[in-house]
Amino acid sequence: MTSPSELMNKVNRKTLHMVLLTMATGGLYLLLWLYKTNQHLREATGQEACSETYIIWMFVCTGLSGLFINDEQLALEIAAGLLSIAALVLQIVWAFNARRILLAFAHANNQIHFRMNGFNTFVLNLYYINYCINELGETDQRQQPVYSQAMQP
Repeated sequence: MTSPSELMNKVNRKTLHMVLLTMATGGLYLLLWLYKTNQHLREATGQEACSETYIIWMFVCTGLSGLFINDEQLALEIAAGLLSIAALVLQIVWAFNARRILLAFAHANNQIHFRMNGFNTFVLNLYYINYCINELGETDQRQQPVYSQAMQP
């Protein structure tokens, strides 16, 4: 198990940058971030938020909804809407799994006062998880003792 600051450095993305990159790439960056962060969480905590198959299905739902959204047939537009809702639900479920893992990780690293809001997890899901990873890492860095060069042997 690694420290929270190491997890923050692996994820290495400010939340505002994440929002801007998601808008610039039409949502593709968010999916890439989710895939990489799922791997980093597994490496750091030893627990898996979701399997890679789960994330692939999220990609499939998002991709097919984008493919069908501009079709002139009503059935395909309805299918696109349903696939978009399915992808959103999958993201929310992943966010709550990641929330559970992050809370356990924080408590295991003696950050007993670290809290995550369930409403924010539901509404802001992946962006809030990124914010909490950064907050957890910054709190860990603040708790580290600072040694000057003179104090070291």
